[in-house]
Amino acid sequence: MKRRRNILVCDDDPGTRYILKRILEREHDVNVVQSETGREALRLLAIGHFSLLILDLRMPGLDGIETLDAIRSCTPLQGLPVVVLTADSRVESVAQILASGVTAFLLKPLNGERTRERLKAVLDGLDGRDATRVAS
Repeated sequence: MKRRRNILVCDDDPGTRYILKRILEREHDVNVVQSETGREALRLLAIGHFSLLILDLRMPGLDGIETLDAIRSCTPLQGLPVVVLTADSRVESVAQILASGVTAFLLKPLNGERTRERLKAVLDGLDGRDATRVAS
């Protein structure tokens, strides 16, 4: 029997967290844990096992880039798949995001169908069926 995955959603916006939690739990067999700060996400990652982190880049305090840097510098978490949330759709920004070692990105505001497709592709990739990098 396959074990349910734990997914951490870190975003300071409760509406975004709600949308992602709803899509993930309705359409995939996962547990969603929510965090509203980068610091809280790092604490949760240190004490729990997560298959995926969905991380907003713009948050007060420890932002998404700083949180991602901390994750990539921590040996046990270096391989953690990360999907970033960003409102910045400029080509150079997207290229920089993908070069930072993230699995995928989602553009804000979230588009229901595109978000569903992207999350499905990422979760399928975790099963080893697809490429680990998925662009928007």
